[in-house]
Amino acid sequence: MTTINDIMKVEGQFYASLGNGKAALEHAATMINAVVTSRDTTVLRKAIKRAGQKGDDRAVQALKLIIRNVWPGASYSKDGEIKIKGIRADSDAVDTMNTLVSDGVSLRGTLLQQAYKSATVKEFDVQVWAKRMHKAHGDELEAMIAALQALRS
Repeated sequence: MTTINDIMKVEGQFYASLGNGKAALEHAATMINAVVTSRDTTVLRKAIKRAGQKGDDRAVQALKLIIRNVWPGASYSKDGEIKIKGIRADSDAVDTMNTLVSDGVSLRGTLLQQAYKSATVKEFDVQVWAKRMHKAHGDELEAMIAALQALRS
């Protein structure tokens, strides 16, 4: 089990290794594996914040991609806190991440994107779209329905 001091050391190593994509992914995987067991996302929040402060937007996006896949349905609060309460870690996504690390893939590389691509493709959800349109254009709901029915014929 990783102790608090160890994971803080890994966080520092992640920040220091942002110039080396392979090492950065290795340290990110260590942090994510620690969060899977401890359920404390503080280290990931700090890693995302520090990468953003360093101006490494691709590292931030890669971390968020991994987090979205490891914890489907995870949310972010305005202060950057990652909320995974009640969400189980996807063991396939964790295995994929660990395989990428052992294969020497870069945090910013296309192989990471491709590995999680199939999981990030969202299917069109009609109910979500309808609620969004109702909220944005509630007073024009009948006109939208008529326009959609006209397109059908």
